Amino acid sequence: MENRLREIFWANYNIDNLDNCIIELKEAGATQIDCIKILRAELNMSIKQADEIVLNSLAWRESREITEKMRKDFDDLLDGL
Repeated sequence: MENRLREIFWANYNIDNLDNCIIELKEAGATQIDCIKILRAELNMSIKQADEIVLNSLAWRESREITEKMRKDFDDLLDGL
């Protein structure tokens, strides 16, 4: 699947508008993590950069609040150990 996602990425890549590319990846079955991995691998981005772009993209915007809450809950859990 990873090669297929790379092909989709490059078929839709536009440096000025990554949103369309991420939408196409999601429609092809990519998860948020898959999208982050593709951006990292293909554009040599840091995890933080890729994560911010994906989380704020039109494709994943509706799940941003849930993702941020889950991350905070996980951080709180780790702090409590």
